[in-house]
Amino acid sequence: MSLLSLLAACEGPQYFGDTGASDAGGTIQGLSVEQAELVGQVYTLSWGTAEALPGRVQARYDGEIVLTSPWSEATTEHVVDLVGLKPNRLYELQVQVQDGDEVLSSRRIEAETGGIPSWLPELEVSSSQPPEGLFMTPVYLGDPGNEAHGIVLYDTDGDVVWHTEEASLDTIQTTVSRDGSQLIHLDTQALVWRNWRGEETRRFEHEQIHHSFAELPDGTMGLIFVHPTEYGGDYWLDQSMVELAPDGTVETVWTSSEHLDAMGIDADDWTDVRKFGHANALSWLEEEDAWLLGLSEWGVVVAVSRSTGEVLWSINTAGGGTLEFSGGAPWTMQHRLELRDDALLAYVNSTEDSQCARAVEVELDHAASTATQVWSYEGGTCHSTFALGYAQRLPDDHRLVTWSTSGVIEVIDAADEPVLKFATDFGYAFGYGEWIDRSGW
Repeated sequence: MSLLSLLAACEGPQYFGDTGASDAGGTIQGLSVEQAELVGQVYTLSWGTAEALPGRVQARYDGEIVLTSPWSEATTEHVVDLVGLKPNRLYELQVQVQDGDEVLSSRRIEAETGGIPSWLPELEVSSSQPPEGLFMTPVYLGDPGNEAHGIVLYDTDGDVVWHTEEASLDTIQTTVSRDGSQLIHLDTQALVWRNWRGEETRRFEHEQIHHSFAELPDGTMGLIFVHPTEYGGDYWLDQSMVELAPDGTVETVWTSSEHLDAMGIDADDWTDVRKFGHANALSWLEEEDAWLLGLSEWGVVVAVSRSTGEVLWSINTAGGGTLEFSGGAPWTMQHRLELRDDALLAYVNSTEDSQCARAVEVELDHAASTATQVWSYEGGTCHSTFALGYAQRLPDDHRLVTWSTSGVIEVIDAADEPVLKFATDFGYAFGYGEWIDRSGW
């Protein structure tokens, strides 16, 4: 399905060329403004300065400033991809540079944003002072073979401010790169890097890539590989944690079948499925320099040392991990994990007692070798989500909960009261998303 054929109100990208500048000293030179060909809500502004100066871009709508990019590092060659504009609107864009105590501005340039694909779901939005931010997520119908799927960036009004259809039903997760210059997402047996103009900049293909990834500060990527192995005379599916170095080198750090005892798993209990768990959640623990990995079929979470490949600790909600789990029913499926200050946040699809999904928080006490569930949130109804789901901590003690195949996204405050809710008809699903602090844009 062609992206350009679905744009509702764009007659082609706008390019303004050298527009000049209106500051008295001519400090801003060779200013050009270009609309992205693949993403009609993105404009790229380029300009030069004789001296290295910080620069930024502001957008006005109806005379009011509605978007300001962060100040750049001081440089003589400036390029800013302005992300966050609503579709089908006429804005005024203006470049600014800081020269000592003085802020110099270019003249204002009118720029009209393009439309969005007609298949994207209309959202019902309820809002009550949510934190400032943008929410990026894969969106798809969920029907195998259906071509209506992509990646979308929403603002808190529920408007689409960025999108690409260059995705597949295997595009389960997407995230912003650590340097903020592009996004990274899964595709069919591939990991893909894509700039804000929608253009693919890098692709790593491997037939064993599965479900989740994470990025280290040096650009190394953590990946999950699923591959056949022999056990007890039969072929099983094994799960490995691997690292992809910036130079393309792949190194296996950890393999599930080699660490069953550390997770409290008896493989003979799983001969009916012949799978060494189902690895589907991966994140990096900075303080421990370890990978945090979830194996959902077992209700297991493990921390794996990057340097040794050994299990530092494990939680088996059915019992048997190095940390004794209590405070809630054993999980039978979970997605996405986040650990901060020994508090583990997870999205749990179901437990032994219920098919209703929930976000949970588990406190870890390594001295006592315990993992205690201390918080649970079900969203005021039973969200029965057969796949995916996501929970994330936000500023000011807010939390994001994505109820995936229920077609609902919520932001709740410290009292578990919803301050933002997106909802759409069942049939659409949201993948692993990410909240982006608007102040960084």
